[in-house]
Amino acid sequence: MTTLLGAVVVLIGLALLAFTVWVVVDILKHDNDEFMVIGQNRAIWLVLVIGFTLACGPVSVLFSAYYLVKIRPQLVPVTPAT
Repeated sequence: MTTLLGAVVVLIGLALLAFTVWVVVDILKHDNDEFMVIGQNRAIWLVLVIGFTLACGPVSVLFSAYYLVKIRPQLVPVTPAT
């Protein structure tokens, strides 16, 4: 039973790490000018997501989820089409 629990904890940890990496890559994909248009700062978001991941672990999911739900949709229309 403890082996199964350990495997579940590892899988959850890997999923949270993958989620955080996805958010960081998405933040880096956008220029700081795009963030400035909506009144945000890319560096602040990188510090929030990466800093809280290193300091608090799972709590960083809150910042990552907020970025994906509230900030990212505002950035998409600003991004120039290629």
